[in-house]
Amino acid sequence: MSSVNLQGEIEVQPMKNNRFEGWRIYRSGARCGFIKFTIITERVFKNYATIEFLIPKPMRGRHIGRIALKKAIDRSIHKKFHARVRKTNIPSFKALTAVGFRVHSDKRQYEMIYKKP
Repeated sequence: MSSVNLQGEIEVQPMKNNRFEGWRIYRSGARCGFIKFTIITERVFKNYATIEFLIPKPMRGRHIGRIALKKAIDRSIHKKFHARVRKTNIPSFKALTAVGFRVHSDKRQYEMIYKKP
């Protein structure tokens, strides 16, 4: 099944939380993961959101993560996103790259950045 066929099946619904912006991922009405954006304030990069996302093992490899990430980022109130990915975590790296993240630094792990247009 291609990711194009899954577009209509994947939905993100906001989670109620005061500490972070969270999104529950659903595929055809069944819960299948989450995305969490946490705002960070620092001098160098100013304000940005860090990303944490999880897709359960049985649901991985179907492009659910990349579709849900794109939908959550589009609906997010944040404009700039940072992600840190271990170099051994190829699926997450591919998902972030497909959404539009670019590698900022690749020392011990990939530091990736995405800015909304």
